[in-house]
Amino acid sequence: ELMEQQRGLTTAVIAAQEQERSQISQELHDNVNQLLTAAKLYAGLGRDGAGEATEMMGKSITLIQTAIDEIRKLSRQLSVSLVSTTALEEAMRELIETVAASNQLAITFHNESFTTPCRNEPIKLAVYRILQEHLTNVVKHAEAKQVEVSLLQGQDKLTLVVVDDGKGFDTTKKAEGIGLRNMRSRAESLMGIFSIDSQPGKGTTLFVQLPLHRL
Repeated sequence: ELMEQQRGLTTAVIAAQEQERSQISQELHDNVNQLLTAAKLYAGLGRDGAGEATEMMGKSITLIQTAIDEIRKLSRQLSVSLVSTTALEEAMRELIETVAASNQLAITFHNESFTTPCRNEPIKLAVYRILQEHLTNVVKHAEAKQVEVSLLQGQDKLTLVVVDDGKGFDTTKKAEGIGLRNMRSRAESLMGIFSIDSQPGKGTTLFVQLPLHRL
């Protein structure tokens, strides 16, 4: 049974890595590639005299700067050092602000701590990645207007709850996708609890609880 669990975790890790690579590829293609293609077009028009050179170069510079910003954002999303070098609350707050600003989404963040901030790196990274994955799902699928993120740090456990007012879905009929399986695997690999509660038209609630005393 232990061997089976280990194989399952290994499979989940590989799937998570493949999904991450796929997401990077899609981000580069959908955003950066299109921005640079448009910048090249404007630069070519300015060079060939098809438009006002100053105007064309100005548009090119704007697009190139946007591409640079996109690459920086993608790099920061993938960086583990952000979580390692800052408090979990700060890393989560920065992630939330970035997602909210980029998608015109109202996200509130509540943090309650009854102990010293969590310094366990595996737990910090797991919570951060689960939140990151879930917010990505909310943006892509939920059609939500408001999201509430709550982090509760106690003496022996850490709890993350994310509630959105989106369209929801029937959890009994919809099979778990790779993203949900990855989040569940992250939590369960740390002996934690992971659950998704959702109904059509009633939004979605994510609940994650990780024990601190077992690590």
